[in-house]
Amino acid sequence: PANNPETFGPNCERLAASFNGQGWSWQPGLQACGNSHLSLLFNTQSDAGTLLYTGPSPLNIVRNVSDFLAVELVKGKLKMYINYGSGTRILALDQRVDDGKDHFLMLRWTNDTVQMELDSKTCSNEVAQSHNQCFVQITTHDMAHHYLNTNGPLHVGGVSFGADRFADVAS
Repeated sequence: PANNPETFGPNCERLAASFNGQGWSWQPGLQACGNSHLSLLFNTQSDAGTLLYTGPSPLNIVRNVSDFLAVELVKGKLKMYINYGSGTRILALDQRVDDGKDHFLMLRWTNDTVQMELDSKTCSNEVAQSHNQCFVQITTHDMAHHYLNTNGPLHVGGVSFGADRFADVAS
């Protein structure tokens, strides 16, 4: 399998993963810092699911740490939930991504802003143009906390504990 350049890199590292709604992967957690970004290339025909999650899980709840970041598909559109420990903020894009095509998602967060950018801001839609179609930014300077301080692994493609347990770990 190492001779497949779409799946494996020059050092036999895995470049792609496919979950088909049946799994997830754990990656090292995100470090707490003021300026960070995370990008991924994804392709889906599903209109609902979890792309990324990092934060509390049933096996690693730490008292007084409620920070988390999640990116979900809701009715074919991306929603990002971020909580620095003082309330959840939601960013949403109007562009549908459940079209079976490759999409590039860039997430950025600083002490003052959070951004979600799809397809290098070049996405289009048959529906009327919308400000939040492929880029959205919010300010966070009014929040009490300014760092994403998660205490668990980065879940990619879903969550190990089931989305029905989010309420248990978010309290």
